[in-house]
Amino acid sequence: MAYTNSELAVKSVLFNFLRLPEKEFAILVEFGRLKVPDMATIIKNLLDQRPEYEVEKRHELIWALNKFDSLSQLRNTYVHWLWMPYGEEAALVSIKSKMNPPEDPYIYVNLEALQEAESELQNVVAVLAQFYFDLNPDMA
Repeated sequence: MAYTNSELAVKSVLFNFLRLPEKEFAILVEFGRLKVPDMATIIKNLLDQRPEYEVEKRHELIWALNKFDSLSQLRNTYVHWLWMPYGEEAALVSIKSKMNPPEDPYIYVNLEALQEAESELQNVVAVLAQFYFDLNPDMA
């Protein structure tokens, strides 16, 4: 759920940065085949063109977008790889990976690491939401 919320927050910030009508934004996303990580990169580049944002807010936004990028990669690992229980402890799972050598084709993941990633995504959403409301004070 946190990842879905973070994607929505990134889309909302980009939508407000571009100030396009909603239908035009939808066309840009669909036919430009923009994925949400691409949108985060666009926002970072647009931010360079928008000097009106105070330095602290810019740093917070860049932190959130960079964190989103790294957590997106982690999320893709968790979502798209093969999972299976491993060992006696319920807190451990393994992911069969084509990138690891055949003698140890597994990556071992602790569920606490998953919970930490989810918590970090919630922090990303909070920063992006605040930036969105700063762009749209009438929405707060």
